[in-house]
Amino acid sequence: EKFIMKLKKIASLALAGIMAVSMLAGCKDGGNGNSGSSSEGTNPTSTYTSTILNETASTTKALFAASSNTKLDQAVTYSARNCKYDANGLDVLTACYNGSDFHKVAQEYMGNAVYTDKLIPASSTNWKNTNANRLLAADDVTVYTLLAISREHNDDYINKRVAAAINQIADVLNEKVANAGNDTYDYSISIAKADCLQNKQEADADKDEVIIGIAITLDYTADQY
Repeated sequence: EKFIMKLKKIASLALAGIMAVSMLAGCKDGGNGNSGSSSEGTNPTSTYTSTILNETASTTKALFAASSNTKLDQAVTYSARNCKYDANGLDVLTACYNGSDFHKVAQEYMGNAVYTDKLIPASSTNWKNTNANRLLAADDVTVYTLLAISREHNDDYINKRVAAAINQIADVLNEKVANAGNDTYDYSISIAKADCLQNKQEADADKDEVIIGIAITLDYTADQY
């Protein structure tokens, strides 16, 4: 019996040691040491989707269900870590173009999700002819985009522009839903944000950018006659 108790004690100490190491490992990258304006840090936070939706119109809130998306979080995190360009003077949300390094890195994590650099209607003269049009089709799909803006701007400035973009998307989709008859279009949305340093070793808010990922998933159900 004493031998068994001794084994239990050893096991307990070993487990405590493993937990301590895990906690240290988790804290290692917890802060990015940046002095820039964006407070989200290098890694996206799971609450960012709700933060943005809270700033959108009531019709947008009614259309989109906030959803967590680990793949999008990873896509934004690793594209921000591994890609760069000078964001000096980038005062508006700018889509990372289809085929860019940001898109290529993100696609490794997003799998079968469809990328578009024209998810925001105002950024395209014919939104319905882009991959965003998939969100109007009778099929389940996830469509996503990556946007960039200068990190010299604070969170409030950036969040208002992301919320405005989401409102524009919702306006187009709501028009479709209104004419869908008895078909059901259920939309969920995930939004992630991460700092992208031009010089990966040192922050420079004038040149650094913030990467925002938006993923919208359509769950389509045809009318059941």
